[in-house]
Amino acid sequence: MSKLFIGDPVAWRRHQLEVLRGKICYGGLDIGVVNDFTCNALYFPKQKDMVKDILLLWAWVPQNVDHHQPLKERFGYEDWVRGGFLKLTPGNRTDYAVVRDDILQLDHDYHIEELAFDPAYSTQLVQELTAHGVNMVEHRQGTLSMTYPIKEFQRRITGRDFAHGMNPLLTFMVDNLVVKSDGKGNLCCVKPGNPKSPRKIDGAVAAIMAMGRAAANPETTSSGKVFFG
Repeated sequence: MSKLFIGDPVAWRRHQLEVLRGKICYGGLDIGVVNDFTCNALYFPKQKDMVKDILLLWAWVPQNVDHHQPLKERFGYEDWVRGGFLKLTPGNRTDYAVVRDDILQLDHDYHIEELAFDPAYSTQLVQELTAHGVNMVEHRQGTLSMTYPIKEFQRRITGRDFAHGMNPLLTFMVDNLVVKSDGKGNLCCVKPGNPKSPRKIDGAVAAIMAMGRAAANPETTSSGKVFFG
């Protein structure tokens, strides 16, 4: 991270949104159920004019949700909104038309090679994104699909292989993440304790999916493609 942005996640994010325009990236989309968080992560492998890999996160929630009150009281919810890390959609259900339009704009601004998604609850949104040319790739949440991406995520965190600008919402969700093993080396992501806990993990899951797709396509940024920006 540039010293210019140390301690300022908002400024770092705004800078990256500009300098990464046209760069190749891989996405992970975790779709919330009714009033949960919907999160889209984009992972940019190191390429022209980049010092290291970059991970960015977008998140949406409905504006009027009573059980988000603990997040507002204890976990910095209002700061996430003010900083541009979390977008509120009107009403008590996430407006997936807003999510769709925002992702289409991201696909216009950046080169999304693949956008991984969990097929649960996502049929209409995925169909609409596909119809607009976004390359959607099914990515279920079981151990078969998640083990390799989780291990890759852990490896890259340990190696400090990517920058994330200390996004406070992403940090909150990664801190909440529990990785469960079946004792045979197979892994999956689970929520902490009580399923109604305000400690959300959606952004962490989206980031793992995005990084997993990038790791599965290591040739992308060395294939001779033309990079813009």
